[in-house]
Amino acid sequence: MPGLLLRLLLLTAAGLLLLAVLPASWPRPDLVVLFLAPTSLACGRSAGAWYGLGGGFLLGLLGTGNPGVLAGVYGLTGLVLGILGEEGEPPGVFMHLLAVLSGTALVGLGLGVLSMRFPALGGPEGAILKLWFPRVLAVNAVLVWPALRVFRRLAGPRAFRSRGLVP
Repeated sequence: MPGLLLRLLLLTAAGLLLLAVLPASWPRPDLVVLFLAPTSLACGRSAGAWYGLGGGFLLGLLGTGNPGVLAGVYGLTGLVLGILGEEGEPPGVFMHLLAVLSGTALVGLGLGVLSMRFPALGGPEGAILKLWFPRVLAVNAVLVWPALRVFRRLAGPRAFRSRGLVP
């Protein structure tokens, strides 16, 4: 599992650097949430929380925002999605779509609450989140299937044996 998390974090860092060169007017996906959903659903709450912490920290380092705040919000989001993924049968594409949309909403809500309640932490302002949320939600919804395929290729069949998802 640590190897998978390291590969995901390296891929996330490369993706964030690639997104940084795009024009500002283009909508950007939330790469951390796109990989956080399958990690949490397939590997459980622990892997989701760890990837969320690392991905949020990377997002803060390579993007804009406080790395600690982003790591905390994404880590909690990964924990919640992992708890949801541990209930029931192996998740399908619809569950991944639901997890990505829910994860995006949880991140937006968490950042909004923290920025309103504790403005000194350096979180994004409400006006920025209002512009960010609908665009990211739409782009994330479109990219669920490609992100899931990339995750499955990185993880390989061995990552799912411990959860009984692969015979």
